Amino acid sequence: MERDAEQAVYWFKKSAEQGFVRSQKRSGFYLELGCCVQKDPHQAFEWFKKAAEQGDAEAQKNLGDCFRRAVGTGQDYRKAFQWYSKAASQGHVAAQIELGDRFFYGQGVVQDYEQSFFWYKKAADQGDKHAESRVGYCYKEGCGVDQDEEAAMQWYLKAAKKGDEDSLLAIELICQLQNKRVI
Repeated sequence: MERDAEQAVYWFKKSAEQGFVRSQKRSGFYLELGCCVQKDPHQAFEWFKKAAEQGDAEAQKNLGDCFRRAVGTGQDYRKAFQWYSKAASQGHVAAQIELGDRFFYGQGVVQDYEQSFFWYKKAADQGDKHAESRVGYCYKEGCGVDQDEEAAMQWYLKAAKKGDEDSLLAIELICQLQNKRVI
């Protein structure tokens, strides 16, 4: 079994060296996680970069992650933002959420709650529970959108139905606060 894994990694690397994006991404994952090969964040970064430069949205998101988390390179929120933007503009849901987070926290870009909400909503409209929870939070707190507890509850419920624990906690807190107001 170990020999099969080694062979798979060998052929992925050969394919990656010939410019195949999927193999470049897979090689990056293997090297980042140390799966079947020795962990090498710098090489992982390089493979993600090669695939990202070919326009692959997933690789662009992964490269953004590398810059944000300082994996195989120095931490650079501005570059993370740039790569997340490229992936998000292609409809990559996780990159849209990351882009929303960068706007929310002002990392690599000037803090802008309206842009943050825009990107969270874009991902939420694709059915992502984490984005739905963030949209709920924005409505609850009035971040980038008019405060609306009813809309917040609707978004939290959508996410909670999909198993988002943060949304379940938010719903519980809202219900507790509403009960205190009634008494």
